[in-house]
Amino acid sequence: GELIQRVCGILDVNTFEIRGDVDSSQNGSNLARGLYPKTSLMVHNCVPNTLLSIDGVGNLRVFTSAPVRMGEMLFINFTRSLFGTFERQTHLRQGKYFTCYCRRCKDPTELGTHLSSIKCTECDEGLCSFYPSEPRWECNKCR
Repeated sequence: GELIQRVCGILDVNTFEIRGDVDSSQNGSNLARGLYPKTSLMVHNCVPNTLLSIDGVGNLRVFTSAPVRMGEMLFINFTRSLFGTFERQTHLRQGKYFTCYCRRCKDPTELGTHLSSIKCTECDEGLCSFYPSEPRWECNKCR
């Protein structure tokens, strides 16, 4: 029992979703999970510098998505880029068993994207971002 749980945990953390074709009868749903040993050693960052592509037969390719200097670490995103900080952190804790401390997760404005911000109810113009270290919400207009 314990060995099976350990193997399931390893597979859960180190595998990648292989999704179906958008036009398929599966409606682009998750069809399988693939284990790619070298790629599973890559480091997570919510602002990755690579993209993953898995073709129709399961071959995985890694492409740089930003300029990378010789010796610079390559990052992949283990969660959804369009999730806000709370959703990304929840997904990473539940599915990958770690908390991310990248610059996007540490910035209440999510690097100026304001993906998790809400409209200010005081000034009706600004965006309020959550500062977890305080904890408080702060408007970028009326502060």
